[in-house]
Amino acid sequence: MDERMLGVARAGKVDALYALIQENPSVFESIDGLPFVDSPLHIAASEGHVDFVMEMMILKPSFARKLNPCGFSPMHLALQNDRNLVVRELLRVDKDLVCVKGKAGLTSLHLAVEMGNLQHIAEFLKACPECIKDVTTQGHTALHIAVIHNNFEALKLLMFWLLKSTHKEADIWEEQVFNMKDREGNTILHIAASRNHYQIVKLLIKSAKIKNEINLNHHSALEMLEGQDDTRKTARALRWAGYLKTEAHFKRQTVAESLGSEEEISWLKKLLTRQVRRENKKSTDDKKNNLLTLVGTIFLAINSQ
Repeated sequence: MDERMLGVARAGKVDALYALIQENPSVFESIDGLPFVDSPLHIAASEGHVDFVMEMMILKPSFARKLNPCGFSPMHLALQNDRNLVVRELLRVDKDLVCVKGKAGLTSLHLAVEMGNLQHIAEFLKACPECIKDVTTQGHTALHIAVIHNNFEALKLLMFWLLKSTHKEADIWEEQVFNMKDREGNTILHIAASRNHYQIVKLLIKSAKIKNEINLNHHSALEMLEGQDDTRKTARALRWAGYLKTEAHFKRQTVAESLGSEEEISWLKKLLTRQVRRENKKSTDDKKNNLLTLVGTIFLAINSQ
């Protein structure tokens, strides 16, 4: 970047910025052509120069979605440097900036959760509810990150926002996000148990709809406690809530084994399979019109046995 532009961005001088533009109307072209760059917007966001940031959002809003060589957007940098007013102004101009992924797939929501910044977490969820679904390169949701960093208050905020949300997709999100697995197949309950976070485990089994799942190592949440000290309270809470060990609750069978099983297929499963195949060939409208027919067919078949 031109040294003068660099100095202007660091100082946050709006008039000097326009003086450079008047001198060279193509001043941003070389910056715009770089895929990873510390643009004037990145620098001003880091320094907390709100007026300069807002001018740049008018002149070059595309810079807000660029990552610098370290893998961070202007929103990430404003968060990291506690430039709260810059964060709010960027959010006001473009709420979707919350979902811009940086290094390791971290969004601004992920970063706010990692930092334990409750105010920004609430603002991000309000502005862009869809950000609750975003995952990192390791498959971590914002809830995973809260558990990993033992940020109890951040986890509570995320959980109860999910439970209270009136968004049209809220039911789906509640089911999916609470039970989402990371790259290792761990739910948030697995991670909480693996760290023996009794307070978090108790909150999760009381308030969240988390299934008794196994991870890629065939371990349940209860088995994640093994090898740790003073796990009696956590183990007791899990057992009382029905979160059992794999040998007591799961049949260890791979997907390949399940699909290749020679187990006899029931008459009802055959009926459903044929019906679903026929339905998949039809249009969406036809599927809706024939839904009641499908239900009626199954009901009659069951009652005829």
